[in-house]
Amino acid sequence: MTGKTHASCGLLIGMYLAKDYGISFESLVIISSAVAGSLIPDICHTKSYIGRRIPILSKVISLLFGHRSFTHSLLFMFLSYYLLNMLEVQSLYIESFIFSIASHIVLDIFTSSGVHLFYPIKVKVRSPISIRTGGMIDSLLFFVFLGSIYFVFFKTNPYIVIIIDL
Repeated sequence: MTGKTHASCGLLIGMYLAKDYGISFESLVIISSAVAGSLIPDICHTKSYIGRRIPILSKVISLLFGHRSFTHSLLFMFLSYYLLNMLEVQSLYIESFIFSIASHIVLDIFTSSGVHLFYPIKVKVRSPISIRTGGMIDSLLFFVFLGSIYFVFFKTNPYIVIIIDL
């Protein structure tokens, strides 16, 4: 999947989790952590959106683990949860981040190369249905996520429509 598809899915997760907080600092952090979580697994790919922004770290992780292995695993999700919990990050922010990592992994299971979900065990998990990165289905998913974001944001927060209409 492309970065924009992952980010739009993360944004949808963040907006859904933040919908009860209105326009607030909490909402901003929930949404930001979800988008970050949806992109962070691709730190192992030097040409990804996040890999281009943190090139040295991306190169090191890529050399150590390769693409779609450690950062696309249950182990990575668990260690991320554990680290954020140790840092005493609020649980809702952690949930937002972890759910978005999970969404990234699930979406990449639908690519032809799959993921090493059980890393360090070298077994690839992939769906029998394959979606080409950057292909028509990937683009369709992006627009479905955008439409869903519209629904979550505007239909659950009608007062925001009034603010925008002014």
